[in-house]
Amino acid sequence: MRLHKLPRAMKLASYLESKHFRTAAGLLIKRTRIIGFFLYALATVGFFILPREDISRSSYFDENALMTGLATRQFDDAVTVNRVAMALRDLDQSEAISVIDKELSKIGLEVYQQNFSALLPIALVQQSTPTISGRNIYGILRAPRASTTEALILSAPFHTRDGTSNVYGIATMLSLANYFKTKNYWAKDLVFLFTSEGELGTEAWMDAYLGQQMPGIVASSLQGHSGSIQAVFNLELESPLFDYAEIVVGGTNGILPNLDMVNVVAHLCLVEGIQTTFHSPWSSRPTYQQSLMGMLLFGAHLAPGLPTGNHALFLRHRIDAVTIRGVGKTQQRRGTETQNVIPLGRAMEGIVRSFNNLLETLHHSLYFYLLPSSWRFVSIAFYTPPFGLFLLPLVLEISKPPNLLNSQSLFFHFTSTISLSHPPFSLVKNFFRTSIFAPLPRQACSSTCSNHIAALFSPKTSPHLHHHHHLLYHHHTCLFSQTSPHTPPLPLPHLHHHCTC
Repeated sequence: MRLHKLPRAMKLASYLESKHFRTAAGLLIKRTRIIGFFLYALATVGFFILPREDISRSSYFDENALMTGLATRQFDDAVTVNRVAMALRDLDQSEAISVIDKELSKIGLEVYQQNFSALLPIALVQQSTPTISGRNIYGILRAPRASTTEALILSAPFHTRDGTSNVYGIATMLSLANYFKTKNYWAKDLVFLFTSEGELGTEAWMDAYLGQQMPGIVASSLQGHSGSIQAVFNLELESPLFDYAEIVVGGTNGILPNLDMVNVVAHLCLVEGIQTTFHSPWSSRPTYQQSLMGMLLFGAHLAPGLPTGNHALFLRHRIDAVTIRGVGKTQQRRGTETQNVIPLGRAMEGIVRSFNNLLETLHHSLYFYLLPSSWRFVSIAFYTPPFGLFLLPLVLEISKPPNLLNSQSLFFHFTSTISLSHPPFSLVKNFFRTSIFAPLPRQACSSTCSNHIAALFSPKTSPHLHHHHHLLYHHHTCLFSQTSPHTPPLPLPHLHHHCTC
């Protein structure tokens, strides 16, 4: 029987058994290392050309219903900002909550409070009691033109990411609440949320709002409730003056918000004269080198998979959220106490009004992208091919016959060398070692260079927030390990206790 008369499956089987295929496969297997280095080099070149203007695209709005910038912005309440900031200065948390409660009640909002406590892992306890206690306060401005079915969250923590007091962020939010109360065009509820103890307070409030329970966190139920959360905007201002506004978008495990949300925030800040950036120094017309560095820094902040702000916890539930953070301090002059706060307040007014126009959640634009600068992005369609070239040598390496696998294999030399102390990297490494590649030989190497890599990708956090991130990551890991009955809990090298959750 001739070959062309055979069915396609039989043709393929015959070709796989042919001498030509065996010869080609043998050469490919023998030259795996050379081919791997060639693919790595090609992938590196592909990544380096991504920030070029002929590859990356200019930012644009996919959702026309946002009508960004069409509404007239009139916020100019510098008096309330200065008054509240002076009242909150040098107060402890309980006294600050009392001041915020009085301000929200005076505005006419529904005011509620929530108490919570979090149990710390034994290895991370550095104080007399193994728990952290805190209190959240929030006010709800009900929509006068619609039913309570949707809500926008405007949050401000008591402390910024660096551990400094967020006095001007809270004062700006309270001033916006006072201004928004006088308007009647709101179609969604506005929830003004003020949280304590970093991401723990946000986690406690969000779990209570969504009716969930995070192991290790005990929180009281919420007395006031609104509709489904459409978007979250978190504000952090350690000073009334700042050089530029950093838009923080990275969430847990690298989750990103819809690109339209990022573009709305960047565009309205630019309209108000506020310079914006993503983890890199601002430039009105960035060069190729600056765009490349911006893209690498953007990826480096996503790589650890840890929360980069209070907004990150909402992204886990597919709620679009960003943090706007004032960065840098200009020299303060007399009479310029609110020089940058008022333009930022007007930008926040435009952002909230744009999302107030939406009739549905954002879905048109991208959720997977890289940002070289504030006005350009790299789509997943462009950065996936270089990433695939990086992974292809690993596929070739594990495709070798068992008799060709040895301790000198390039892939297993890499996996045995990378012994990162950072939780996400060690988690991935342990997963691959204990599940897929456990029967294969490995080579024990020193992990000195791995610690440098972990330090490179780890975000800079304040000491008093460091244990919060490990606590949240530990509980998220325990929840992940409980989702599959066939997967045992993965050990974390930085936690020397057994989870009981």
